[in-house]
Amino acid sequence: MACSQCIWWRRAAIFFGAFAVIHMLNSHVFAAELTPLPSNPSKARVVDTTGTLTQPQLQALMQRSDALDKATGAVIIAVMVPTTGDETVDQYALRLAEAWTPGHKGDERAALLVIAKNDKKVRIETTRVMGTKLNDGAAGRIIRLMGEQALGKKAGSNFYKGIDIFYTEVAKYIPAKEEPVVDPIVAPNASVPAVEDSYAAYLFGFIGLMCAIAGIWWWYDSMKKKAERQRREEQEAWDRREAEDRKKAAEERIRRRESLDSISNSPPSNYLQSVGRIKREGNDKAGPEISVVGASAIAGTGAVLAFAARRKAEEAAAQKRIDDDKARRRRERDDGATALAAAATGYLAGRSSRDDSSSSSSRSRDDSSSSPSSSNYDSGSSSSSCDGGGASGGFD
Repeated sequence: MACSQCIWWRRAAIFFGAFAVIHMLNSHVFAAELTPLPSNPSKARVVDTTGTLTQPQLQALMQRSDALDKATGAVIIAVMVPTTGDETVDQYALRLAEAWTPGHKGDERAALLVIAKNDKKVRIETTRVMGTKLNDGAAGRIIRLMGEQALGKKAGSNFYKGIDIFYTEVAKYIPAKEEPVVDPIVAPNASVPAVEDSYAAYLFGFIGLMCAIAGIWWWYDSMKKKAERQRREEQEAWDRREAEDRKKAAEERIRRRESLDSISNSPPSNYLQSVGRIKREGNDKAGPEISVVGASAIAGTGAVLAFAARRKAEEAAAQKRIDDDKARRRRERDDGATALAAAATGYLAGRSSRDDSSSSSSRSRDDSSSSPSSSNYDSGSSSSSCDGGGASGGFD
């Protein structure tokens, strides 16, 4: 009972550790360094870090933004960067919105346009209040319109015109200040915020990793002890069989030696006793009898020697069979140990492959469920953010 409980505890530790490691990888704890955000100390409404827009164009766009702010109280910001690095445009836009916190105090009506020039990606990020009007569908239509009329290759990649279209279209979806806040419905393919350094994520991942290592070590230790116990039992059985074989061989040799001694000693003694008796009696017929007895003794001695030689040959053959049997059992023991080691190695390799496959499938499911939808402006697609809403797209 105690052993089965240990096995269940080890399985639970391995499962928890694997879950924690997958969560840690999914939360980008081991991800590459995040792309630095552009600084905006003057809180400008239009920021271009690529140098694409001229100064008059920047002034004209900022005047559009200021006019919308004065007319509606909404803060509309446009940012153009070269690239978002390892992040998606959705993650970068949400991280930028959290850093800049656009909007007036007590008024959450704000929208943020992010254009990644080299990546050819666009993201419209909105607050919850702004998302009541500028929802995913509206943001997707604006992105498609920008791509068709300004940002695409067919339109000449006119980024100034694209941002101007953004301000013109967003003005149609600014809600009134008195409208209540309604949480937008988060789409299944909503963008996932980029996770920055989090002590909780690090701690959770570290604990999970330690649990996984402990579970794997416990499992390996139990397998090692089981293999050692099996080898010890096999060695003890082998030693018992070998001792029995040695005992049987010794008894067989003693029995054969006694048999040979009894056979070799009996006939010559009888013959010699007969010869001595004939000599002592002084019988004149001793000579012929001695000749007959001598011939019989020689023949008997030859038979005994032949019998002894045959017995030795049989004993050598029996010893050879015993040695062959020992060698065969030794080979069987070595083959059994080799098969056990191969089975353990295959089990470890299979389990590692299944863990890797499970981890890969879990990551692919998480990526598929968490990555936002992106498309060219010609087709267009939209995705809502966890904060308020927005849409993403690309251009040729």
